[in-house]
Amino acid sequence: MASTFSVVLTFRARKDMDNICIYMAERLSNPAAASRFSDGVTSSAKSLSSFPKRYRVRKKNRKGQEIRYMPFGNFVIMYYVDDASLTVNVIRVVYAGRNIDAMI
Repeated sequence: MASTFSVVLTFRARKDMDNICIYMAERLSNPAAASRFSDGVTSSAKSLSSFPKRYRVRKKNRKGQEIRYMPFGNFVIMYYVDDASLTVNVIRVVYAGRNIDAMI
């Protein structure tokens, strides 16, 4: 039987989401899109509770954690899996067009 992992959105990931939602709602005048984005990212991240290692390791950070990227539309959900605590830690939510590897 597969273990179920807890999914944690870190402060930095929540801040990323807030900034993206503010941009969508205010700069693009589309609060409905901002709401859909927030709900979609949260739902996608929560899906990592089952089979969190389904996405390949893209890089290791300074702490040696294996960072994985989950695509979400034009964005990437960056996370690492802590097997000891059965936790998925979402560390960033960023626009895929950016130099993502430099952000770790």
